[in-house]
Amino acid sequence: MNTGELTVVYIGGGGRTGSTLLLRILGTLDGYFPVGELTSIWRLYCQKNQMCGCGREFRQCEFWNAVMDEAFGGVDRVDAEGMVALRDSIRRHRLPMLVFPALRSHAYERRVSEYASILGTLYHAIQKVSGCNVVVDSSKAPYNALVVSEIPNVQASLIHLVRDSRAVAHSWQRKKRRAESPQQTVYMERYTPTQTAVSWSMSNVLTPIAARRFANHTILRYEDLAAEPRQVLIDLARWLGADSSAFPFVSNDVVTLESDHALWGNPNRFETGPVRIRPDDEWRTTMNRRSRHVVTALTVPLLWKYGYLMRSQPDVVQPAAISPGP
Repeated sequence: MNTGELTVVYIGGGGRTGSTLLLRILGTLDGYFPVGELTSIWRLYCQKNQMCGCGREFRQCEFWNAVMDEAFGGVDRVDAEGMVALRDSIRRHRLPMLVFPALRSHAYERRVSEYASILGTLYHAIQKVSGCNVVVDSSKAPYNALVVSEIPNVQASLIHLVRDSRAVAHSWQRKKRRAESPQQTVYMERYTPTQTAVSWSMSNVLTPIAARRFANHTILRYEDLAAEPRQVLIDLARWLGADSSAFPFVSNDVVTLESDHALWGNPNRFETGPVRIRPDDEWRTTMNRRSRHVVTALTVPLLWKYGYLMRSQPDVVQPAAISPGP
């Protein structure tokens, strides 16, 4: 693989946190390229040929064809089923070994190194074809973040994007149509409040652990981003060392977005033109009491940690929009 320096911004955390919107806005910075949830490329794109953010199917997209040619000699030369098996052999029931390298067997270490090398090859191809210096990946999954941190010669920053667990649980209950299949009526997965609470907790326990492997890491709350999008993104760009003047904001809460080549994520990745960013706190009035109590009870330690519950001490300051990781 290419051994030159590679720069990656990884958006970590759980689903329904606004990661697709954050990805696309960061992708408007000079030299930044948004790839979406790259971890989905093997099954959903190489195998199932889902629609790219540009509106074309993966195999008909000139950009992704050029990337796959550069990285692997063409999409048809990719053993997508083998890639899925390799990826899953790393994450399934083996997180302790991924988190603690000293526990790894030689066979597991080889698999992690192989997959990290493949991801590095893919990132380098994206960097070369796009002509951009920074690849922005919104894969979110902590296991994937841990692998990214082991790519040779990678300069990686992690943004831990977190949202109130009750808002996330309410969002996963909504019936939302997927935009990748315009000829079919296909809906996004829905999860129970208990399933969401467990998944949310796992993501927000493991993501800070993964963050420690990155050269730079920070915590960003969705609620802060939605309340003051322009200022929060300016602060985030400064933290990344980027020129925030490139952001196409037309007002404090409206940004102009163009078509891109992001893979997977929220259906809003197909939206173009002026996009208004506003808080989504519908859960406060429409989420049923039982679901709210269940999610709160299962996630209360982390709700406290991330500033979503009132503290008894009046002098405790709520987390800043952009705060350094632990």
